[in-house]
This record gives sequence, C-alpha cells and structure tokens, in this order.
Amino acid sequence: MELIGLIFVVWILYQIFKEDDPPPPRNYSSGQTNYEYRGNYSDKKNEYAGKPSRVKFKTSPTQNLFTNDKVEIKCKSCEIRLRIPAGKSGIVKCPECGHRNRVKKTAPNNAQKNKLLEGINDPLTGEEIDINKTLYTCVSCGVFYHESSFTLIKEENSSQCVACQSTNIIVYSTATTESQQEYQNNARNHEANQVTLNNYTAFENQVITFEGHVPKVLTSRRGSDYAVMFENKSWRWGLKLVFFRGVVYSCGGPNYIQSLEGKTVTVRGLLIKHRKFGWEIVINDPSMILSVK
Repeated sequence: MELIGLIFVVWILYQIFKEDDPPPPRNYSSGQTNYEYRGNYSDKKNEYAGKPSRVKFKTSPTQNLFTNDKVEIKCKSCEIRLRIPAGKSGIVKCPECGHRNRVKKTAPNNAQKNKLLEGINDPLTGEEIDINKTLYTCVSCGVFYHESSFTLIKEENSSQCVACQSTNIIVYSTATTESQQEYQNNARNHEANQVTLNNYTAFENQVITFEGHVPKVLTSRRGSDYAVMFENKSWRWGLKLVFFRGVVYSCGGPNYIQSLEGKTVTVRGLLIKHRKFGWEIVINDPSMILSVK
C-alpha cells in the first residue's frame, strides 16, 4: 500500500510541474528555413478554393522575400496553373496529379510587378509602354511617357503634358513603392485628336492625327531638316510635318522623306506653333507615320 501511495504522489507532482506542450510551428516566417504554402483561401472559414496544395520552399539569408507577390507556374505533368509565392525556390507538389515540380526562381519580373501598366500607351507615340525603359508619368492626369517622348515635349512643348497641359511630370522609377502603386492604379490612355486643315489651329500643344496630301517637301537652309508640307505655302506659313536632323535617319533618311512628295500621309504627332516657323507636327519615331498612300 505504501508503494502504491508513493506512486500516486509522484504522479500528482508530475501533473503539477510538467511543462506545457510547445506550440505548433508557424506556417511561414521570414526567418525560418522551411516554408509551407497551402494555397489561397476563399474566405474566413479557411476553405480552399480548389484542392489544397503543399508547396515547400527553402530560402537563403540573402534572398529577397516578396511576401505579397505571387507568380504562376504550370505543372509539367498536367499543365494546371499553380499560384505560388514569389522570391522562393523549392518543390511544388501539384494538387491535381501529385507531380513534384521543381521551382528554381520565382522572383517577380517587371511585367508581373507592373500588370496594371499592360495596355497603357505612350500618349505621344501611341506605342505600348515598355516597362524596361525609363518612364515618366503625369501626376495630374495619369498618362505614362517613354523617356524619348518626355524629352521631345520638354524641348518642344515647354514640358507640358500633351494630354492635360500640366507640367507635373515626374520620373516614375524615383517614386516610392506606395506612390508607384497609386500611379499604376490611375494609369490611363490618351486618344489623339483627329484634325483637318479646317480646324487644326484649335489643337495647339496637343497630340493629333492628320491625313493630308503632300504638294512638296522642303529642305532647311542648313540641309539637315525637312518639312513635309500639307499646304502649298512657304515653310513658315503652311502646316507641315517636320523631321529635325536628330530623327531624319531613324525615320527613313532623306531619300524616304523626299519620296513623300505627291503622296497622302497620315501622321500622329505633337502640334505646335513655333514663334518663327509657324505650325508644325513634330514626331520622334517612325511608327508615328501611320500610313503613306
């Protein structure tokens, strides 16, 4: 009986002083070695929108962790699309077929981090924005410019935005991450005004598209600039498409420009009224010549 009583007392003391079980490990942490990702959950009840997937990653101390970014991969076996956290590498087990997909690098590229700029065009040239180039954005109206376009409007349009005439244009890459996200959300396209010889003077300092017959092509006195005239007037008094020497060869060269005489040209460009040379349509890219007939 004494032995039984002693055992009972020891058991009671063990129950009193034993340590609580340690909490289960966290599913993710920027400081731990292994990362387990179970996919996106559809609501607060943690019901997975689809079959649950187990994705285990290893991270290195020097690897950037894009905790809010996701990338898509295709299962090499069944080709189902899997969304996984960016910035990690490891094995991704497909929830459909069980295939183990090895992910070498999932850091988001520029296109993935700037999805909201897809379909946004440079308001001057009309070309789709290339996020690999230096970009400028008008804070006032939300249009985005390539650097070459901003250079032209700075030199020929007093740095005024061709969409809203504001001068509040900044380098997009120098903005804070929060500001960049806001600029992306506000990004928009600008449609060029279609004008004729009867109304073009109402669209000064704006981007226009114009179609007209070319009665003659004039060369500047220094021989390096060209004016494709849309009116049979002098350089100063007629509406014209100008090719300054900096863009002559990128736009086809002197022979091509001279060949436009007698043809009908459709062009997209910046319409300005030069204090000395009058009304001019300025371009900086061959794609701005829309058609030649």
